[in-house]
Amino acid sequence: MENRSPLLPRRGRFALLALLPLLYAAAALPAVASPATAHGNLSAAHANSSSNQRQEYRRVEQMAARLEQLRKQVHLLETSMEARRRSHGGSDPASWKESERKRFHRQVLQQRQLKDEHNRLAAVYNQYMIDSGYRFTTPATLPPGARSLPGQFLPFTDVHHFLTS
Repeated sequence: MENRSPLLPRRGRFALLALLPLLYAAAALPAVASPATAHGNLSAAHANSSSNQRQEYRRVEQMAARLEQLRKQVHLLETSMEARRRSHGGSDPASWKESERKRFHRQVLQQRQLKDEHNRLAAVYNQYMIDSGYRFTTPATLPPGARSLPGQFLPFTDVHHFLTS
């Protein structure tokens, strides 16, 4: 058995279709203005949008610079910690002198804090890039004189893959 809609809703749809051109024309009327006003509005809107785009780019560029700085700091700490381990013959830090253990432990805590900060900021940066359609990664979508930014930053993990060890 065929499921037919009642006659009244079908008439309502046809009435709506008949009214669409009138509704469209009424919606377009406020958009029509004098050429001088329209040109002024367009140039002001363009200036605001380019200013907003430049500010947005600077904010994202600062995030990327901070992420790079955090990556360098983590790398320097890891290098220092590895050198300290080598100087102790690769032994377990529990067997070191107390002052050395404390210094190493402070480095481990600092490394965790830097990685946590990096991962939080990377999540914000990556989500922005996804939401904006990777807006500042190609030269065509950059403000004049700006450089391309990375599309994403991978988070730091403390998981070692079995193939790399």
